[in-house]
Amino acid sequence: MDTSGGDDSGSSDEDDLAALLAHDMKNHLQVADRRLEGYVEENGSDRRLDFVQKSIDRMKEMTEKVLVLSKQGEGDMRPVPVELGEKAEEAWGNLESPDGLLQVAENPEVEADPEHLQRVLENLFDNSLKHGGSDVTVIVGELDSGFYVEDDGPGIPARVRENVFNRGFSAGQGSGLGLYIVDRVAEMHGWNVDAMEGTEGGARFEFEVE
Repeated sequence: MDTSGGDDSGSSDEDDLAALLAHDMKNHLQVADRRLEGYVEENGSDRRLDFVQKSIDRMKEMTEKVLVLSKQGEGDMRPVPVELGEKAEEAWGNLESPDGLLQVAENPEVEADPEHLQRVLENLFDNSLKHGGSDVTVIVGELDSGFYVEDDGPGIPARVRENVFNRGFSAGQGSGLGLYIVDRVAEMHGWNVDAMEGTEGGARFEFEVE
């Protein structure tokens, strides 16, 4: 965990993009590796190979997206009306969550780049699974001026909430990039995101998009 608190001004845009790519590739490669290992050990069905292929295809798609973004920056953003609940279900399906539960309380339409919105949701869901356990419940819903994502896990201590979006900050064994990516993508959309306590004491992230 980076606790130096030093000036990040020396970091280049290329470094940020490399971090984005490395983090997303890591998540999906872990999925592919687990599925492939399970197939080899159990001599499983073609369904497992299909899942591996899905993960690999998704990784390639994200790699291409980030490489384009590295050349064009925010000009590559393509905001369109997106149904939040539908995108949340898609993001949840890309993660290993056999005992977890995703609840879509409301399904508002959000003006967003679909790929970047999915990245935000996947990182938030992955954060909930890492800190709340494999049986965590995650809720996605609507706010008057945006949307929220919250879980019923242990939550984020008040003393560190203002630091969770800092690059390199991690309360556990993670890379410290997941929430940094969330904040960066939100900023690219012109959104504001805040971390707070959820209704069940877990972590809650509110996005102001209007």
